[in-house]
Amino acid sequence: MLTHLWNDCLYGAIEVLIYSTNPSTSLPRGKNGRVLLLLWKTPPDFEKPNVTIQTDDPSVYPDRTSIGYLHRIENTAKRYNPPAKIVAGGREYDFSGIKFYRVDYQFPEPTLTFNTAITGQVGNCEITFQFVARTQREIETFVQSINAVRFSKP
Repeated sequence: MLTHLWNDCLYGAIEVLIYSTNPSTSLPRGKNGRVLLLLWKTPPDFEKPNVTIQTDDPSVYPDRTSIGYLHRIENTAKRYNPPAKIVAGGREYDFSGIKFYRVDYQFPEPTLTFNTAITGQVGNCEITFQFVARTQREIETFVQSINAVRFSKP
C-alpha cells in the first residue's frame, strides 16, 4: 500500500536530513521539530494524515533519551479531551538495526481511532513515525510498511 511511496520519498528525505553536509539547515533546533512526510490514504479516512514522519532535537529536553521522548508522546495523548487510552507503551522496536520505542494508543471519540508512534534517535536526531487508522489491523499494515526504510551512510 505505502511501499512505493516509502521507496520513492521517505528514504531520500531521511537520508538528506541525517547526512546533509550542512546540519544547521537539515536538523531541527529548539523545540520546533520538522515534519518530513505526511501521507493520507485515498480516499482519506479523516483530515489527520495516516502517516506522519517528523524529526526533533532531543538535546533541548530534560530527558534526551528516546524513551523520554516516547513518554512526551504518551503524556500529550493523555491530555486531549477526551484523553487517549494507552494500550501498550514503552516497547522496544528494532528498526533498521537501531533501538526505537513504540507506543500504541486509542482515542475513543468522536470516532474510535487507533494510533501508534515509533520513535528513536539517529545521528543525534529524534525521528518519529506516527500512524493513525480506523483499525488495529490497518495500523499493523502501516507499521510493517516502514520495514522497507533503511538508515545508512552514503
